[in-house]
Amino acid sequence: MISCSLMHRLIQNNSTTSLKHSQSYLLIQLQLLQNTTQGKCTFNQRLTFDYLSKNRIWQIIIQILTSKINQNQCILLQLILALIEDAEKLNEDFQFIMNLINYKILEQSLDQTYQSLTKYNKLVLQKKKIKNLTVQLQLTELYRQSLGDDINESLIFDSKILIRILYQIYKILNIYSTASIEIQQYLQDFKNNYGTDDKVTHSAFQFIYSIVGSIEYLNENNELQTLHFLRTPMSFFLSAETKIQFINENIDRSNPSSKIQSLFEVIPQFMAEMEENMAKYRSSKISQQLINIAISQNFHHKQFSTVLMSLNFIVLMIISNNYRVKLTQDDDELVYEFEISHKLILNISQIFLLFISFLALVCQLFFRMSIYCKLNDSQQDINNLPFIIIKALMRKDIFQFVLFFILSLCGLFEPFFYYIQSFCYIYISKTMYSVLEALKLRWQQFLGIFFTLLIILNAYSYIGFRRFTTSFQLKVVTHIDIDENQEMENLCDTPWHCFLSLVNFGLREGTGLGTYGDQESYYKSPDYYPRFVFDLSFFILVTLIMLNIIHGIIIDAFADLRDQQQRNEYDRKNVCTICSLQRWQFEKKGQQFDYHVEEVHNIWNYVSFIVYLQKLGKENMNGIETYIYTKLLNKDMSWTPQENTQLLNL
Repeated sequence: MISCSLMHRLIQNNSTTSLKHSQSYLLIQLQLLQNTTQGKCTFNQRLTFDYLSKNRIWQIIIQILTSKINQNQCILLQLILALIEDAEKLNEDFQFIMNLINYKILEQSLDQTYQSLTKYNKLVLQKKKIKNLTVQLQLTELYRQSLGDDINESLIFDSKILIRILYQIYKILNIYSTASIEIQQYLQDFKNNYGTDDKVTHSAFQFIYSIVGSIEYLNENNELQTLHFLRTPMSFFLSAETKIQFINENIDRSNPSSKIQSLFEVIPQFMAEMEENMAKYRSSKISQQLINIAISQNFHHKQFSTVLMSLNFIVLMIISNNYRVKLTQDDDELVYEFEISHKLILNISQIFLLFISFLALVCQLFFRMSIYCKLNDSQQDINNLPFIIIKALMRKDIFQFVLFFILSLCGLFEPFFYYIQSFCYIYISKTMYSVLEALKLRWQQFLGIFFTLLIILNAYSYIGFRRFTTSFQLKVVTHIDIDENQEMENLCDTPWHCFLSLVNFGLREGTGLGTYGDQESYYKSPDYYPRFVFDLSFFILVTLIMLNIIHGIIIDAFADLRDQQQRNEYDRKNVCTICSLQRWQFEKKGQQFDYHVEEVHNIWNYVSFIVYLQKLGKENMNGIETYIYTKLLNKDMSWTPQENTQLLNL
């Protein structure tokens, strides 16, 4: 709406002057609207409407809208928006405006504006939709590159003014659609890509849909409304990989409010990635191609990991099939020598693996390093630059490539490092990652049972040393030669030796050291009962109780993780992140849940809207935007629709 002070100013300027249906004079008066601060004021709507009707200005407005496109149309459309936003849709004034400035007039103005926009940017509209689609994509690309920057601050008549006019026409049509099924279907047809036969109109709407986002919000009266906004260019540069990772891993799905809160808490991280990707995109043609790949739906850093693991497997196969042990005799001793056949093939595969791992590391550093450094820089002193870099390198999606490159380099000197490298499989396997997550969930229990087991084994080792030091023996090889001499060796010469023997043999056998000890005579040996108690208690305490407790903790951890994953999977597929309504509630009313989460409550539209507010600046916001921005500053999420959507209120 028009602010009260501005309305009084407009009336005062015209109270003593007859307009005489002059377009030029009307346009001078409309200049007063350029610096308006929009806010709710129904009285102003009524006052302005009466003024325009009394002075018979509506026909002049229509003439301006249908005439040659100019900067003043932007001001005029802003006036119309001020008159109909938040207005009662059954109000006679609203119906009058909607019938007078109908959607056909707006469509004509839209076509003229879009044609001017294409001419300004040296693009030619064709007669075929498929070719105009190319024009629309080119305009969207120009919008990402420069046209969308500071679009609300442009003062001269240029492409940015034309985009603002397109945006205002689209907003008016959407307000009309709330009161007209015909206009609602008209807009929906274009969105579904089968609008009218007018190729220009079709291309114009496709361009508008690509740069305009929409959200639902609750106003000050707790009424649900739709807000459209121009997406900032940087909002196009959030990678699909980041989106997928956030939805699958980072959303706190414990309750509805935590989901919304977790979404808005990561906005600074999203903005850092957007800004860095946009800066690289605009720096050079090569960077532009790389960023297009990085933010595409088909790119994921796990693709690099999969290629590297495949190459690692090939190197391991070459090593396994070509290494040989050669035995030679030297002074009655056997000497082991290792040799390899097809050494050239192995060297080539090693160098190729090193090169690819280096290339993957460089690509990941290019895509992610500057983003993470920027995030850490905002939290750390600039003097801690080495610490910031190290912290960025320790991020999971970068560290795995750093580790892979280091192990590939070390593998040139010692092949065993390639076997260590194969453990990087954890980074690309969801199953193995789930195993680690399950262990992390119960690490305190594991630590407690581990120390308890150490205490029990330590006690048994001392008892074994003091009471049965000569009872447990094992044949061991004393040295290696042709004759291979063996002799018997006690397993409990010291408490520490006994402890190691219990761990090495007792835990593996499950019966303590009884397997390796003498069998005591029931009739003649005084150690029969002590040995009986020692071996049986070890079996019960360690093998049956302690080890099964460990097994139980592992099973419970996996069960809890599985239940949590199932809950998250159900929530992700069947519950809206924004409003927490479930799929069955939409199906019950014959609505499509997928359409709701992809179009009405698309979480990335909400992210783009917050980015839009951050870039817009409070001084350029209207009343609605100021209201939501203030809520965001106070971390008040009451403006978001909870268990409510217009789709179910139809």
